[in-house]
Amino acid sequence: VPTLLEAAGVEAPDFCQGRSFLPLLLGTEYARRASVFNEYRFPLGMSWKVVRNYKYKLCALKDGTELLYDLEADPHELDDVSGDPRYGEPLNDMRRELLRRWFQTESQYPKQTGPY
Repeated sequence: VPTLLEAAGVEAPDFCQGRSFLPLLLGTEYARRASVFNEYRFPLGMSWKVVRNYKYKLCALKDGTELLYDLEADPHELDDVSGDPRYGEPLNDMRRELLRRWFQTESQYPKQTGPY
């Protein structure tokens, strides 16, 4: 949405998630983010939150399951390494990044000023 709004010459409201990537499309300077956060909610079913950077992808499922993928060694995400002790530090780093991005996303919403 921010990209479409910027292309139309309209400023995106503060609570609008994401940021414009119009500069990238126009070939001008664009500062890429270090990670991407997304979430999926299926009503009355499974839901999860995901954070991905250039090296790892962490999926945290509603039931407490975690999946960690080493995207350099496994670009097709076939081998979950979350239980491998060699990945303990990256797993903890990605957990912190997931929480940071999750709170960052939630803080964008406007404050409630009355009943919804």
